[in-house]
Amino acid sequence: MKNLIKFDAYPKTEEELNIKTISGATVTLVSSLIIFILFVNELHLYLTPHLKQNLVVDFSQGGKVDIDLDLDFPRLKCSELHIDALDISGSQQLGIRHNLYLDNLDINGEVVELKGSKNKVELGSSDDKDNEDEAVKAKENKSKLPEGYCGECYGAPSANPSGCCNTCQDVKEAYDATNWNFANSIGKFEQCIREGITTIRQLRQQTNENPTVEDPRNVGCKVNGQLSVNKVKGNFHIAPGKSSQRGRSHLHHLSTSIDKSKLNLTHVINKVSFGQDFPGVINPLTNHYHLQSHLGPKMFQYFVKLVPTIYFQKDTKTSIKTNQYSVYEYSRDLHQTSSSGLPGIFFIYDFSPIMVEIVEEKKSFFHFITQLFGLLGGIYSISSLIDNLLFRSLNSFQKKIELGKIY
Repeated sequence: MKNLIKFDAYPKTEEELNIKTISGATVTLVSSLIIFILFVNELHLYLTPHLKQNLVVDFSQGGKVDIDLDLDFPRLKCSELHIDALDISGSQQLGIRHNLYLDNLDINGEVVELKGSKNKVELGSSDDKDNEDEAVKAKENKSKLPEGYCGECYGAPSANPSGCCNTCQDVKEAYDATNWNFANSIGKFEQCIREGITTIRQLRQQTNENPTVEDPRNVGCKVNGQLSVNKVKGNFHIAPGKSSQRGRSHLHHLSTSIDKSKLNLTHVINKVSFGQDFPGVINPLTNHYHLQSHLGPKMFQYFVKLVPTIYFQKDTKTSIKTNQYSVYEYSRDLHQTSSSGLPGIFFIYDFSPIMVEIVEEKKSFFHFITQLFGLLGGIYSISSLIDNLLFRSLNSFQKKIELGKIY
C-alpha cells in the first residue's frame, strides 16, 4: 500500500504551506455554485429527448383524419346550428351527428344546466318531443339484437368502425355518406322494419333521444367532439339552417324563426386539431377569438394547410400519425345583394405532399459523463487561474502598502 501511495502523478502541497485567503474562499464558493448550475443543466439536457426532424415525400394514400373540435358561439342557439363536411372525392356528410355534441350557453358564456333534461345533446337532433313511447320501443328492439349481430349496409360503406349497420339510423348515415337516396328504400331495410320505421319522419322522431329544451337563458352554444373526414382536399363548416344538396349546390335553409339581419356569428375557437396531439405540437387556432362587429349574415373562412406528421417515441417505441397545420383567415359580409355565399364558419383544408418525421433522440450516458467531466475540469482550471491571479495581485498590493508606496 505504501508503494501505491508513493505512485502519485499529482504532487500534493504540504498543509502548512497552504495559504487560506478570503479571495480563495470566494472563488471556491462561486465555482461550486457554477458547477452545480451547469450540472443541473447538463442533467436536464441528458434526460430531455432531442427532436430531429426529417422531410420526406408522403406516399400514403386514402385513409381517414379525425378532427377534434371545441368552439363556442356566444350568440347563436344550438337549435340553429348544423355541421357538414364535403371533399373533392364527392363524399358528403350532411347534418353530422356522431361524436359531435353541443351545450347551451347563457348570456355569460356559461353552460346552462336544465332541470329534468340532459344538457349535452347530439348535434343536429330535433327539438320535438313527440312519440316518446316509440323511441323507448325502438331502444328495446335494439337491445334484443342477437350476440355478434352485424347488420348489412346494403352496398354503402358503414360509418361505424365495426363496418356494421345495426340500426336504421346506421343505414341512413351510410347512405347519406355515399349520397344515395335513403328515403325511397326505407321500407325495405331489415333494420328499419324491425324498429317499426317506415318514413323519414318516424326515424327523426325515434332518434330524438336527447332533445334540447328551449329556455330563455339559452343564447349561445358550445360545439365539441370529433368528426372523421377523408384524407383529401375538402371543407367542413358550421352554419345556421338545415343543409341540403341540389346538384352541385350546397344549400342551408334558414327557418322562419331566424332573422338573417340579426345573425351574430361571433365565435371562439378553443381547439381545432387534425389528428392526435404530440409533445410540443402547436395548433394555431387554439384560443382564437373573432368578434362580429355588426349584425347580419357573414362568412368566416379558415384556409388550413395540413402537413402530415409522424412522431416517433423512443421510450415506448411507438409512433403517432397526425397533422400539423398553418392557417390563413378571411371573412366577408353577405348582407349586400351582390355577395354570394353561405353565412357560417368554414374550414377549407388541403394536404401537403411533404411529410415531417419527428424522431426523439437522447444523448448516450457516456456522452453525458464525458461532457460532465470536461465541465468540471474546465471550471476547476479556470477557478485556479483566477484564484492565483487574485492572490498575486492582493499580495503585491499589500507589499506596496507596507513599503509606503501607496498611501
